[in-house]
Amino acid sequence: MMPAKEQIEQIIKELQQIMRICDWDIELNYLSAVEMYKKTDDIHTIANCVRSRAHHLATINFCYEANKTGEVVGGWYNTIVHEMFHIFIDGFDYAANLEFDHGDYSLPKERLICDISRMFVSLYPVSNFDRILKPEPFTVSNETIDKACKKQGWNLE
Repeated sequence: MMPAKEQIEQIIKELQQIMRICDWDIELNYLSAVEMYKKTDDIHTIANCVRSRAHHLATINFCYEANKTGEVVGGWYNTIVHEMFHIFIDGFDYAANLEFDHGDYSLPKERLICDISRMFVSLYPVSNFDRILKPEPFTVSNETIDKACKKQGWNLE
C-alpha cells in the first residue's frame, strides 16, 4: 500500500538522522507519471533527486503512480532510500565528476547506489516506521464518554 505524502515526509526526516544528512533541506514532490515525464523527458523514471550542493537543498521527485502499482523493485521505500543516497554521496559525486571528467561514471555510480539502497533496506526495513504508517486507532475511554455525555446533559442509562 502506498503511504500518504505526509507519512513519507516523516520517514525522510528520520532517515536524514540515520544517514547523517540533517543539514540538508529535503522536499518531496509527489508527481503523476505525466508530470515526471515533463521533468525528466523519460517515461521510465520513477523518481529522481535534484540537489543544490551550495545551499544543501534537495528535491525528491517521486512518481506516485509508478510506485503504487508494485512494479517498482523493492517498492516505494527502496525508491526513497535510493534517492536519499544520492544526497548522501553528493560531496563524493562532485569530487568524482571533477576527477573523472574524461569519462562518464554515472552508470557505475547508479549501480552502487542501487546496491547500497538494497542493503540499507534489508538492514533497516520499512517495518521500523510502522508507528508512522500504521498509527494506533483512535480510542476513547468509557470514562471520557460518560463525562462528555453528562456535560451535554445526556443520560445513557
